[in-house]
Amino acid sequence: MDNSSELEIAVRRGAGGEGDVRSYSVEMRFQAPDSDTEDRLIQDGDATLRLDPNQFNQPISSWQTYGQRLREAFFQDPKIQPAFAMALSRTAPDASLRVRFYIEPKAVELQRIHWEAMADPNPARPMPLFANPRVAFSRYLNSGDFRPVRSRQNAERLKALIVVSNPSDLAARGMAPIPPEPEVSRAVDAFAGHIDYATVVSQSASPGATLKNIVAELSKGVDILYLVCHGLAMQRPDQSWESVLCLEKADGTLERVAGDELVQSITDLDERPRLIVLASCQSAGDALAADPDADSFVAAIGPRFAEAGIPAVLAMSGNLTVDTAKRFIPTFFKELLSEKGAGRIDRAVALARQEVKDRPDCWMPLLFMRLRSGRVWYVAGFTDDRALPWDSICDYVATGDFVPIVGPDLPALVEGSSKDHAARMAADCGFPLAPWNSNDLSKVAQYMLTNTGVDPVRRKVRELRMDGVRKKFPDLASTLDGRALLEAIVTGFLKDAENPYTVLTNLLQAPVYLTTTPDSLLEIALTKSGRPPVEYPCRWRDDRRDGLAAVDFTPAAPGLFYVFGKSTAKDEQTWALTEDDVFDYLIHTSRNPLWPEFVPNAIANGTLFFIGFPVDDWKFRVLVRMILGMECAAMVRSRNHICVQVDPEETSLADAVRARRYFERCFSANPKIDIYWGTSREFLRDLSRQLAIYKAKNPGAARAAGAAAAANDC
Repeated sequence: MDNSSELEIAVRRGAGGEGDVRSYSVEMRFQAPDSDTEDRLIQDGDATLRLDPNQFNQPISSWQTYGQRLREAFFQDPKIQPAFAMALSRTAPDASLRVRFYIEPKAVELQRIHWEAMADPNPARPMPLFANPRVAFSRYLNSGDFRPVRSRQNAERLKALIVVSNPSDLAARGMAPIPPEPEVSRAVDAFAGHIDYATVVSQSASPGATLKNIVAELSKGVDILYLVCHGLAMQRPDQSWESVLCLEKADGTLERVAGDELVQSITDLDERPRLIVLASCQSAGDALAADPDADSFVAAIGPRFAEAGIPAVLAMSGNLTVDTAKRFIPTFFKELLSEKGAGRIDRAVALARQEVKDRPDCWMPLLFMRLRSGRVWYVAGFTDDRALPWDSICDYVATGDFVPIVGPDLPALVEGSSKDHAARMAADCGFPLAPWNSNDLSKVAQYMLTNTGVDPVRRKVRELRMDGVRKKFPDLASTLDGRALLEAIVTGFLKDAENPYTVLTNLLQAPVYLTTTPDSLLEIALTKSGRPPVEYPCRWRDDRRDGLAAVDFTPAAPGLFYVFGKSTAKDEQTWALTEDDVFDYLIHTSRNPLWPEFVPNAIANGTLFFIGFPVDDWKFRVLVRMILGMECAAMVRSRNHICVQVDPEETSLADAVRARRYFERCFSANPKIDIYWGTSREFLRDLSRQLAIYKAKNPGAARAAGAAAAANDC
């Protein structure tokens, strides 16, 4: 478990100043790993930074001299150094203090300052502060792109694209050639077999390093783009700046590609890289040009990528030497992929900077991030440091003493996520609300409802979901559609012993299943596995109780309850889709107990397996509150709910420790909850493997469905 602390330093343009010296306000917010709250070490406006930015926009002949001057300027306010020292002292000795440095757009002139070269305030450490492996530094930039940033499982599933541009006429143009082989080998050696990679390099059998070829490879789905080429920060005739990359034409000669064009080409992709490493000179601005207005920084390709929504960008401020790059880049990738590194980008940069601290250009690599957690991937597993609960989970599965509750992560494997569907529908209907609301399907459907009837809204969402299915399974979709297509997909899934639907229906043979999604995929999987369920969508529009109190479901013929209704044409009146539906659902279900009695009976007497819920999913929160509002809530709290599983999303969840406390508060007094940090696919895969181990250790263990306590009315 990562126990790093977080320190956010925000600098904003203030009032006052004399001559060229400008005044800026400084704010510091600290968060310990075991705390949900932020400590305001310095309130906005309580500390002041006064300096002349032009004095720090000069060529660096010695980082030591520059760094000491910058240290004296930054820590001149007596409140700043003690606050920083306090944050570092409250960080565990074996952990990092993650420093996110935010400069408001109005103070862009400060971005040209080489903060990475700032000397350590401790005179006993004669090195840049951010070459200290205990201090992980990144520049935090706002982005106008509100698409969610989703983490991947781990390094073994990542894909990288290595691009080395070495146009044939570089020498004739006065630039040093870039031999592709050593650059590719260094990256591949650092990947150490953990990452699948493709190459786009010059003078080889692979495609040449043209913009067209690069974008074509990226469109296949790439997590890391590593680009090695010459780069320039150039002034246009109107004196404005632009970033230029030296790529290739189809004939292998040099083509100067504007940074704007590359940024736009990549941000237009449906799936963009999570990390871009630009081993390209001046990709974070021209460190040698004195530019008081900081136009070259604004135009630089690294910041442009970050502002366009790329989660993490590592770029170079100035002309990084070959010797520094040879040591920095491999160390960065190795630390990023290490077991301890576990995908932490800012930590990897800190350790790579430590490796080159003796180099005069050690400060040139700049990290821009919009990732609060600093991770591009994570290690799936349980969050607690105590003994893992697999034996307990396997006991519950063996006895049938559990209730699977399926969230949106599972059907997303087939039809895409509801957030993606919402974003597409928002773009199609001209959704006018704040951009971050465009990922909420209920909000977008409600807006569309104001311009049309409910039937077209439902039809549109169904079409988007089927489009997602066709996109994910184009071969099957070429001959099948609708229900037949879904059945063919699920049939293929069930041939894989570790597929989530196989584990959920064949290994987790529960007598009752709950699903919060409106699709038919779980019903199809149960039927195809030889256990056809009795389906019951919640008929929340009808306040009359349904007569299913006496039904005794079994693992061979389970009950399947659609908590928020079903989207098929026959049952679409039960589908809680729009915001109006959500409010009406809550009103009706709070007024009358509309869940059939077999559902609360199962919940009262079984361990709850929440499978595939993002923490910010409103259906999850509503579901938990409804369960805790039942008469059997005391019984729910008394049992072990050992598998609340979370789908980690960077925009909604910073770390698993805080997620665990969130669930504990949801379940109130002294609950026993084990949270698995990962996707439903990962949890169910691991459960499948653990069940095989459990059965080998307990050969006499027989499944005893219904062995839980006798059903109690709730």
